[in-house]
Parts: sequence; structure tokens; C-alpha cells
Amino acid sequence: MLYFWVVNIIPAVLIVAALVCHYTRPVVLSRSRSVLFGCGLLTGTIGSILLTSFLMVNIADPSHVGHVNVWDGRLLIAGFSTALVSVALSSTGRGIARALSASSSFALIVLFYIDGLATSI
Repeated sequence: MLYFWVVNIIPAVLIVAALVCHYTRPVVLSRSRSVLFGCGLLTGTIGSILLTSFLMVNIADPSHVGHVNVWDGRLLIAGFSTALVSVALSSTGRGIARALSASSSFALIVLFYIDGLATSI
């Protein structure tokens, strides 16, 4: 069970690394690009929180096995769309922070897809 949580926490670790790289290294960005990249980091963080919430709902309430769980479906759709928006916004950064944020967003998309298939939503 521990490996399951470790794999799903990878996007959060990448977002924190992108945040640290973005704010510790002086990168010259225009004001609009800086705001858009900050919004990309924020949406990536929200996506990581939604992924954890999605998994917690599945573990905490297994009574929906074989039935449709509406809340899980809503969390899955919200998280997947948040991850897609995060990909677009993370492309406005520069350097290693952009690479870390984009890889976190792609990891969120893949994990939401795999977790959605695993829980049959």
C-alpha cells in the first residue's frame, strides 16, 4: 500500500521542486508570464490535492464497489481538467522550473487516467 501512495505523491514533489526553483533562481520573465506560471503552479497544486482526495474517497468508502460513485466521478473530472489547464499554464515559465512543472502536470494526467481506470469510474 505504501508504494501506491509514493507513486501518487510524485506530482506534489515535482510541484514543490518547481516552486523552489522558480523562486530561488532569479529568472527574468515578463509580469504576465510570471503571473501565468504562478497560476500554473497553483493549478498543479490543486490537481495534486484533488488526486489525493480522489484516492482517499476510494479508500475511505469502498461501499461503492460495483456501483457508480458520483463524488469520485466529479473529483476525477475536476482533477483531470485541472491537470490539463496546468499543462498549458506551466509552459509559460522558463528553465528547470518549467520542466518540473510540466512533468508534474503530465504525471497528474497519467495518474488520474490510471487511477480512474483502476477504480472503474
